[in-house]
Amino acid sequence: MKSELVPIFRKIGSALFILMWVPFTCVFVGMAEEFGSAGVRFVQFVDRFLPGLLTARGADPSLLTQISVTMTFGMMFLSMALTFGAPLLGGLRGRKVLKSGRAATARIASVNNTGTYVNNQPLVRFVLEVQRDDGSPFQAETEKIVGMTQLAQFQQGAMINVRYDQDTLETVISD
Repeated sequence: MKSELVPIFRKIGSALFILMWVPFTCVFVGMAEEFGSAGVRFVQFVDRFLPGLLTARGADPSLLTQISVTMTFGMMFLSMALTFGAPLLGGLRGRKVLKSGRAATARIASVNNTGTYVNNQPLVRFVLEVQRDDGSPFQAETEKIVGMTQLAQFQQGAMINVRYDQDTLETVISD
């Protein structure tokens, strides 16, 4: 997985999590008959425009409730998969680059905090200017969890060791 897809998947996962609350709220709208006479009047009002949407069928919940529960759980699982799965797959790809990628040196062009912390250590986004063996440079972006005691080593302008994939130019900071 390309490293630039990880933040995109993370954002889509977050958006799905936020939007998941719409069908979750509709679950309770679909149970309006359970909320007394005001709920029954609301169901009768809605039935004039959308027949059968809010009317419960015996022991079965209303159509809106059934659809909303399905959408809520579907969006929840997809959100979790995108939010947590993409970085895991990106990490697996990073391990592959560390293992079989070409060694190079890079100058840190910029350092940005992502706002994410793992065990109270920041996940930092780096823009790097990587020098290949033949001397030709390329720019790469990568993320790394940096321990608080290591932050001074990873400042703008610092030279660091990296490994990169020759085909995709995906770059990983080597320790």
